[in-house]
Amino acid sequence: MLTKINSLNINYTRTGAGPNLLFLHGWSLSGAVFSPLTEKLHDRFTVWAIDLPGFGQSDPPPGPWGNEEYISFLNSFFKSKALEKAVVAGHSFGGALAAMFAHRYPAKVTKLILIDTAGTRKTKLKLIAYRAIASLGKTIFSFPYLKNMKQAARDNFYRYAVKETDYLNSGSLEGTFKKIINRDLNEIYPQIKIPTLIIWGENDKVTPLKEGLKIQQLIPDSQLKIIENAGHHVFLEKPEQFCKILLEFLIPQSQ
Repeated sequence: MLTKINSLNINYTRTGAGPNLLFLHGWSLSGAVFSPLTEKLHDRFTVWAIDLPGFGQSDPPPGPWGNEEYISFLNSFFKSKALEKAVVAGHSFGGALAAMFAHRYPAKVTKLILIDTAGTRKTKLKLIAYRAIASLGKTIFSFPYLKNMKQAARDNFYRYAVKETDYLNSGSLEGTFKKIINRDLNEIYPQIKIPTLIIWGENDKVTPLKEGLKIQQLIPDSQLKIIENAGHHVFLEKPEQFCKILLEFLIPQSQ
């Protein structure tokens, strides 16, 4: 379905009945990635999945967006659909947005689910170093005889040094990616007081398990569930186990 949010055409799905459960996808993906989960959950929840601006069938943002713009967009989506409250679940980039939205609008989030979430890896010192190296590289590759090597060098820098392969798939969202890559949620996590479940793939190479362990330490009273023999897209690799963990968190056995 299409809806208009702040002059942008936004694609989303809504299925099922019951308490609201909103999924936010990772970088370069779309809400459709959660279809296997929707089929398993729609009999207990009203399941929402959005194509975030710039992804799937939704319009791109009017300019480079950072986290603040995406959080504002989510708030507008809630208002547009009369969503007073929802469980918010996010994967990777979507997990970072879910955490920031829960921090900014805690009354709108009943429970928070973070799936192989981005946002803790780079210290401020490392970010300063990355920016300095990038600036130096821009100068070096401005020389005529080195210009044709610039793109390959930049790709290798993000792949091997920064380890952000999503940058290579950013396309027209390159400016947006450059803004959100600087996210640092280490100060936000301790302020989240909403019941939080963290689900992580044991073999995740994009956001390693040590990041999930760190988030669990930072968010008070949060739970961490590690799924063995799974990687970054744990909910696709182990959907049955993933949904079992999800339902145990959302619907306690006493109910």
